[in-house]
Order: sequence, then structure tokens, then C-alpha cells
Amino acid sequence: MAAAIGCEDLASGGGHGLYSIRFCQKYPKLSATVFDLPQALEAARETIAVGKMGDRVSVKEGDFSTDDLGSGYDVALLFNIIHGCLPDKNTELLHKVAGALNPGGLIIILDQIAGRVSGPAARALARLTGLTLFNEAGGQTYAFDEIARWLTKVGFTNPCRINLPKTPGFGLVLGTKTGRGKSYDPNLTQPASYGT
Repeated sequence: MAAAIGCEDLASGGGHGLYSIRFCQKYPKLSATVFDLPQALEAARETIAVGKMGDRVSVKEGDFSTDDLGSGYDVALLFNIIHGCLPDKNTELLHKVAGALNPGGLIIILDQIAGRVSGPAARALARLTGLTLFNEAGGQTYAFDEIARWLTKVGFTNPCRINLPKTPGFGLVLGTKTGRGKSYDPNLTQPASYGT
């Protein structure tokens, strides 16, 4: 069984667990742990119970900036996290995530990413969102190249970006932890061996 850890908008205490639940519903061989602050996990516990996913989605209380994330995970989700941290803190967090993943594990970052927005309305919306992040949370958006450098620095390979056309300015950044391990096909059914 594949195991995932999900850090879902820890900066604003929005660890609702919905991403982890939805992934587990779609992929029957997946289990997940939602990592967040204790008060944020109240919502996650309720959502997990309503979705009847308690056998596959668990919670782990903690603060990602100070606490251990655990270990033995095949996938890590960092959704709406990096915009709330300065570059050095993001590098520290990604280093912790690398430590929590098995060799060959996958990190998936979802956030607003600077650059590559097409169309004047989409560019304006992306810039407005970035300005809001800065004013409201002291955060900022980062370019893919900067995120890729952080990932490479802490031991991830093959960073790539996937644009999300329906959400201007947002995208996914993926990286694979170095070392021999297994990766999973999109259905999480057949592990494929590979090495770096």
C-alpha cells in the first residue's frame, strides 16, 4: 500500500484533509496522513468521519516548522504552503519532507507560481493574488526555477511544473527523492523499479 503525507495550507490552519481524502477515494491502495496544527485538525477529523475514511486517512498533530513529519511515505503533498514561507524556511521544510519520504518518493507542491500566465486578465488575477499573499500573510510567490533549485539542493531530482489552466497563476511542482525505490503508475497498482 502506498502511503502519503499531506500538508494542506498549514500557514492558515486550513488542514481540512479534503485533498488526502479525495486521493484515497480515487486510489484504493493509498493511505494518507494529514499533518497540521491541533486546532486545524479538528476540521480534518470531522471531514474524515463524514467521508467514512478513518481506516485510510489519519491525522498527525504538529507544526511543520518545528516538529518531525514522520517517515516511510511514498508521496508528500504540500498544498498552499510555500507562499507563506521565506526561501530559507522553504528549503528547511523541503529537507524535512525529503527525510520523511522513502527513496524514489514523490513530492507534489501546489501553489501560486510566478510567471507563465497567459492573457492580460489571467496575469492581472495572478498578480493580485500575489499581492494579497504579501499583504495578508507576509508571503510571496516563487518562480518554478527557484522552487526547482530548492528541491535539487535537498535531494530531489527531475523537478517539473504542471500548469493548471483553470486556476491562473497556480501550478504543481513535482520532484522525486533520490535513491533507489519504487514509483507508482497513475493507478497506484504496479510499482515500477528505477534508480538514480
